[in-house]
Formats: sequence, C-alpha cells, structure tokens
Amino acid sequence: MKKKLLITLLIINVILAFIIYSQFDKQGLIDSSENITSQGGVLPLTSEKIVLDQQTVKKECAVWSVFPIKPESNTAKEVAEIFPDAVVKVEKSVARWWVYVTPQRSAEVMREKIKILEDSGYSTREYTDRGRLRWSILLGYFTLEESARDFVKSLKKIGVDQVVLDRSNQLSEKISIKFENIKEKKSDQMIKKLKVEFRNSESQNSKC
Repeated sequence: MKKKLLITLLIINVILAFIIYSQFDKQGLIDSSENITSQGGVLPLTSEKIVLDQQTVKKECAVWSVFPIKPESNTAKEVAEIFPDAVVKVEKSVARWWVYVTPQRSAEVMREKIKILEDSGYSTREYTDRGRLRWSILLGYFTLEESARDFVKSLKKIGVDQVVLDRSNQLSEKISIKFENIKEKKSDQMIKKLKVEFRNSESQNSKC
C-alpha cells in the first residue's frame, strides 16, 4: 500500500514539474542563449562585435618618402605646394642605404658631373672637405635596398657609371605622405609625379 502511494506521489511531482517548466518557457523566462553563456562560456554574436571586427581589419596603404640631401632645401614646402590637400609628415628617421658618385679628380670635374646630374633632374650634394670622400657627390639616402638599386639603374641610364651603393646608418630628416586608397588611379599618378619631381624618393606598401 505504501509503495503504491509513493509511486503515485512521484508521478504527481513529475507532472507538476513539467507544468511549471512549460509555463516558464511560454513567458520567455528561460533564455537558451544565456544558458549557453553560463555553461559553455560562449557569448552570442552581436552586431556590435561585427562592426568592431571590421574596424580592426587594416587597409593597405602606400607611403611615399624622401630624405632631403641639401641642408638648405625646403622639401616639405615643395611637396605641399604640389599637393595642397596632402598631409605631409616630417620626422627624423634612419636611412639604411646611401648612393654617391665616387671622388673625382678635382673640384672642377666634380662640378661638371653635378651639372649633368642636376640638368637631368637629380638632387646633389658635394663633398669638399678633406678626407676619403673629398670631391664625391651624394645623391640620396634610402630606407629600402630595392629602392636604392632602382635609383642606381636610373643613373646608369644617363651615363653616370661611377656610382656606389653602400649601407648607411644616417639619422636624417624624412618627408613622407601616406596614400590610403592605393588602388585608385589618382593615388598612383600622384606617387609617380612625386618620383619625377624628387628622383631620390621611394615608395612602399604598408598597413594603414
């Protein structure tokens, strides 16, 4: 008799529990996404997180730069005049490579070569102090070896053969402009124009 009574009470409790659970579920008091969070440590994906992920994806930019080699030059102003809307950055940076014309027989020969170079659009800086570089001609500092080698090739095309490419650790002023929309034709044209105006300049792609 007692055994039948216990079984009956157990069945009644199960039925009551089912009814209570069903009422809670209908009222929206049981949230499956919260259960997942508390048990498995997984947060539901929200639109806010999607926007954040999109913001963290970095775009690819092109950075044009040049190390002015003449102390009295005002390269930053010249660049700003060519592209008034561009943000011109001026900073101290280390040049890893430098290109120069080997020492000439005399100051006269050196200046003759300087005229040829400058008439062809290249910036120059003469060395007249005593030492192993006396009567040599500085032509440019570079960050990238590839840029320096391309620069040397351009010099050889105009008949300048006595050119040396060497490593450097020179801390110097660097002028640069960042182009964020590098796939646009306008950005490519701007960089090409800058490279014509400043033969010893370079450009490289990087993350914005």
